[in-house]
Amino acid sequence: MISHKKHILIVEDDSSTQALYSAIMAELYQLSAAHTVREAKIILRDEKIDLAIIDLALPGASHGLELIEFIRKENSDKKLPIITVTAHTAPADMLASLSAGSDEYLKKPIIADLLLSTIKKYIG
Repeated sequence: MISHKKHILIVEDDSSTQALYSAIMAELYQLSAAHTVREAKIILRDEKIDLAIIDLALPGASHGLELIEFIRKENSDKKLPIITVTAHTAPADMLASLSAGSDEYLKKPIIADLLLSTIKKYIG
């Protein structure tokens, strides 16, 4: 059966945070999860994604900022909404995220209503 739900990519290395996102959004949206930038790039290549939620601190050589820049470079013809959700709360982190191409910057711990209202602003 084909899902008509909007598809969200969650790029988050913490399993408990992924579980929280699932509890908040699974009834409303189709979700795909990636723990690393490499996994996220494969999902972006293989699936139609309507919005991405990206943590800045990810394992491996690449991190969230690099993924945001990659998405903007690879998808310059269409604007995939990107929401950064991170524990990195310094003003410089917010500026770097928005400069890289993130549409929104939310701080952890995430408030469910704020996350959902931010998502709805972009994809309903």
